[in-house]
Amino acid sequence: MQQLSEELGIHRTNLSTSLSGNPTLSRLEDIARILDVKVTDLFKGDSGGVKQKKIMGFVEYDGEIFRINSIEDLVELLNKVKEK
Repeated sequence: MQQLSEELGIHRTNLSTSLSGNPTLSRLEDIARILDVKVTDLFKGDSGGVKQKKIMGFVEYDGEIFRINSIEDLVELLNKVKEK
């Protein structure tokens, strides 16, 4: 946090306050630039440092609608399709 605040040219306390409240878009853009990531990457969930890929949707196959909530659901549907 200290190094990031120095890169931004602001006090660590100000950075902490900004991040715990509602940071401005320009602040988020500055942070993303310094970290060399996209702004959207700042909002992705943390799972031990590994980015989780999420999938959700509906697939219609052979007149039936399947709800997909995970990669496992999608694999299961693909296996059903292969069996036919």
